[in-house]
Order: sequence, then structure tokens, then C-alpha cells
Amino acid sequence: MPFELLYALKRKKFWWIDILFYFFIAFFFLTIIFYFVLDIGVSAQRHKIEKLSQDIEKFGTEEQKEIEKQIFDYQKKIAEVSELVKLHKIPSNFFELIEKTTLPEVYFPTVTLSTENFEINLRGQTENLENLAKQLAVLRENENIKDIKRFETKLGEETKVTFNLTLLLSPELFLWK
Repeated sequence: MPFELLYALKRKKFWWIDILFYFFIAFFFLTIIFYFVLDIGVSAQRHKIEKLSQDIEKFGTEEQKEIEKQIFDYQKKIAEVSELVKLHKIPSNFFELIEKTTLPEVYFPTVTLSTENFEINLRGQTENLENLAKQLAVLRENENIKDIKRFETKLGEETKVTFNLTLLLSPELFLWK
């Protein structure tokens, strides 16, 4: 590496480098000064907030303070109960759905409900395949039934049709309304 160039640059002075150097030094000191000025302002505001909080605590009787404490406790309890209500699942809404969507010719002797994955397994019976087709059409048209996942059918004794359905239900069906 040619060190002669470095020595040449060292001997030759550029006036703009000096200006930049002093500018950055001034900027550095101004930054430090503004930091301390802002820190003093923030601590003064904190002191004012503490003083106002103490003044607020002075006003009012003990009875009013107790009532205020009870109100805050009630607000906390309401928030907790609201969260529990949001998470609570109500299977009775499902039974209303089945009651509304089941045709008179169809009978469901076995119902298995899973609220974790919103599935229902139905075992049903009807007189003929026409009634079964009508029942499937009614179930597909309902907005609370997302999908029919599994469908099995077989002809039973005395020309009765026995079938098994697995339905995927809408999660909104189990919410408190």
C-alpha cells in the first residue's frame, strides 16, 4: 500500500473537513444539552402528576372513597364475567336448530354432540329415501350447518331407511344470544 498518499493527505488540509468536524462536535453537545433539558421537563411533569394525584386523594369523604373502590371492583368483575360469557358454549341452541330443521317423517334416536370441534353425529330413521332426501335438503339450506362431513345409509327391516350423518356446525350457534 502506498503510504506516500496518506502522508500527502495528512500534510494537505481541506477546509470543509474542519467545518464538518466542528459542526458534529456542536451537534453532539447540543444533543446532550437537549437531553438534559427534556429530562428535567419530564421529571417536572411527573412531579406535577404526583401532586395532582395527592390532591385528588384528599378530596372526598371516606364513604365516597369506599364507593369508588366498590365501583372499580364491580367493573373488574363485569370484565371477567364478560370474558367467561364469550367463552361459554350453549348446546341448547343446537337443540332448537334440530327441532326446527327435522321433518316430521324423520326420527333421530341417537345424537352425539361435540362442542370442541363443533361436530354432531346423528343416527336417524325414516320411512323412505324421498324423506331422507328432503331432510338432507333442509339441513343443507340452514346457515348454521356448514357442511355434511359423512353420510351413510342402509335399508333396514320393514323397508325403513337408517342413516348416519356427521354435520359440521357454525361456532356462532353455541354463543349466548
